Amino acid sequence: MCLLIFVESQVSDVSLTWQFANLLSKVWSGAYSVIHPKEFKNILGAYHPQFQDYRQVLREQSVIIINNQMQIDNLKCFFENEIPKALS
Repeated sequence: MCLLIFVESQVSDVSLTWQFANLLSKVWSGAYSVIHPKEFKNILGAYHPQFQDYRQVLREQSVIIINNQMQIDNLKCFFENEIPKALS
């Protein structure tokens, strides 16, 4: 599974999944007293224009959009990395 067991070369740093994982690793590390999720927001805004500025978006809509985009990233990772290996 690409989301849980991913190598840096498998998931692009411009993917929402990579940025989310990077953000969570900073939160869980305890090494930061303040975390600015600007990279995550910028990538999210690149995929979905309603997040490009600082207007309020419904939290339910945000969660659905982020979840859907991460599923797309994971499917891309799976099809680009797992299937070619299995067929060769």
